[in-house]
Amino acid sequence: MPSRTPEDVKKHAVASLSVAPVGNGHHGRDFYKYFLTTYPENRKFYKGAENYGEEDIMKSERFDKLGDAILLFVHVLANTYDNEPVFRAFCHRVMLEHKDRGIDPALWKIFFNKFWRGYLESKGANLTNEQKTAWDTLGAMFNEESQTALAKMGLPHLSAKEIKKHAVESLSVAPVGDGHHGRDFYKYFLTTYPENRKFYKGAENYTEDDIIKSERFDKLGDAILLFVHVLANTYDNEPVFRAFCYRVMHEHKDRGIDPELWKIFFDKFWSGYLESKGATLNDEQKSSWHNLGIMFNEESQAALAKMGLPHA
Repeated sequence: MPSRTPEDVKKHAVASLSVAPVGNGHHGRDFYKYFLTTYPENRKFYKGAENYGEEDIMKSERFDKLGDAILLFVHVLANTYDNEPVFRAFCHRVMLEHKDRGIDPALWKIFFNKFWRGYLESKGANLTNEQKTAWDTLGAMFNEESQTALAKMGLPHLSAKEIKKHAVESLSVAPVGDGHHGRDFYKYFLTTYPENRKFYKGAENYTEDDIIKSERFDKLGDAILLFVHVLANTYDNEPVFRAFCYRVMHEHKDRGIDPELWKIFFDKFWSGYLESKGATLNDEQKSSWHNLGIMFNEESQAALAKMGLPHA
């Protein structure tokens, strides 16, 4: 399987851009020629150019300027992928530049693995598996951060229904009421991250076998599994989702859990648990848990503050 280290992603993405260098020709305008003639349904996002043909685009000063900008954006993203804070900050900049264009946020999900890869191939690039993987990987982080940026700007972003759909689908490996999947979470959590056993008085020295035999962790597991299923299934109903976050914090209020852990619960602990159960999480599912986790943490910290408890 092709490597996905940040350095490898940068290396392969940058190498594939040799067919579309910055400042040499009209490669950016060529992207719009490819994009708007191959996918004409997207012309609606470019007011006044809805009926442009290929020749109109080629003669257009507007698309020359837009092309220069998007080409530079892509080169910057490729060259900064190994510096995550800069990469993520630049994603926000890209969204800021597009905020008044009314672009369907779902398009950012497929921009690199569909539109950009297709454009490079139209320029004669014979993309290797490593290069395709690099653009897919870069695109996943780009979409994740871009949707977050759009949300912060109060603009349409990856729909709540999509997040719900992908999160719920990924829970197929841990259904409610069928087996000891909740207890299995604690087995994974407390053996993989034993430093967190301190939050479970009397179980600080439990082994994996102790957890499996524990009625206490059977009950706790049933509860947390149900909590997660409810959160996933109510994400598209924000008032209910936020109210349930408060309920989850209320259930945990006497356990002295470090509030910082709620920030990473879904990205780190829950996603890791699902993978330990055999789930192969795709980019949409990872992004969905990340987005769900952002709202969960936001509301949970607010709930802890209201209860007069430590919060982050």
